[in-house]
Amino acid sequence: MTDESGGPFMAIINNLRRVLALRRVITRLQPDVAVSMMSAANVHLALASIGLRGFFTVGSERIHPPLFPLGAFWETLRARLYGCLGAVVALTTDPPPGCSDIPGYARLS
Repeated sequence: MTDESGGPFMAIINNLRRVLALRRVITRLQPDVAVSMMSAANVHLALASIGLRGFFTVGSERIHPPLFPLGAFWETLRARLYGCLGAVVALTTDPPPGCSDIPGYARLS
């Protein structure tokens, strides 16, 4: 799942393959909880879990988002898709982009 992308088109194809592979694993294993660690994996998990039921999803930010921007494309995906996750954990006092707009968002510290 670590294919090098040969440009924007292949990057999209490779990421869709990752999402579909993750969705197949989730469907096959039927976990109670699925946890992702890192921004891109959080987006992949959010996309893979759309429409699936019976498990809880947790995305974990391992960076301080304002200090390590991901680029416009990934920032947009992160802001729009983190609301699809059951919870987002961030090792910072500032919420990741889009998290403070999630219904039920609460800062736990």
